[in-house]
Amino acid sequence: MSSKFYTTLLSLLLFAKLNSQVASPLQTFANPALYDLSDKSCLNLNGEWLGEETEFYDDFKHEKGRFSIRFNLNQQGNCVTGASYISFNNGASYGLFKIRGLVRGNKFYFEEYEIIEQKFTEANAAWCLRTGELDIVLSHNKINLEGANYKGYVAYFYYNCAVAVNMTVSKKITAKEAEEIKKSNSLKDDYSMQMHPNPANMEVTVSFKIPEALNVRVELFSLSGELIGTVTNELYTAGFHQKLFSLHTYPAGAYLIRMQAGNQSFAKTLVIAR
Repeated sequence: MSSKFYTTLLSLLLFAKLNSQVASPLQTFANPALYDLSDKSCLNLNGEWLGEETEFYDDFKHEKGRFSIRFNLNQQGNCVTGASYISFNNGASYGLFKIRGLVRGNKFYFEEYEIIEQKFTEANAAWCLRTGELDIVLSHNKINLEGANYKGYVAYFYYNCAVAVNMTVSKKITAKEAEEIKKSNSLKDDYSMQMHPNPANMEVTVSFKIPEALNVRVELFSLSGELIGTVTNELYTAGFHQKLFSLHTYPAGAYLIRMQAGNQSFAKTLVIAR
């Protein structure tokens, strides 16, 4: 055999090995069987959503950057399609992606699956395509999509981005729309959770409100998803409650506080600063 043949064969073997390390695109929501286009009972996410995403370094402690987020969503039944736009440095770097997913209860399950347009001012940089779930939360004259620590995959190659993130995007609604949502019992604005102070030092007060007697579970997670502490897990009466939680044993950094009460859930980022 000629040396040229062996060189070509070696190149092909090396190409195959490199490509075997690349995961296939998730295609989590590509299956039409997931959708019910005639479903009129689920929450409607049609419209433009504006908000912000915060990204942390791999140590899950220090903020890496803040990004502007925009969703333009179209919904038929429980099926959601559309586009998501993310930018930073005053729009100097941006990515425009196709997005799809479905609504179930008070959750939006989603994935960004294709790049429409992109620009990066930094060398050797790549966009992370997000996938996961966001809580749908009613708040007075707006409705929020909130989430933290959802997954990200490097575009084209689908390597894990290994970053920690927190996102909230909002859409304004009329008082009539808010009332209709409350009547549907899908969401209630008489659920709430707040933290004070934030950033916190040695302790934090978690305040929450529930409309009826419920078991409330509030837990502390690392931004890598590990459960590291329980603030409370007990039955509470309807109304407003506060729970003081000691932070003495936790190192400085960013964490996730998650509350579950009935069919409602909330997730917010807590920063511990020493």
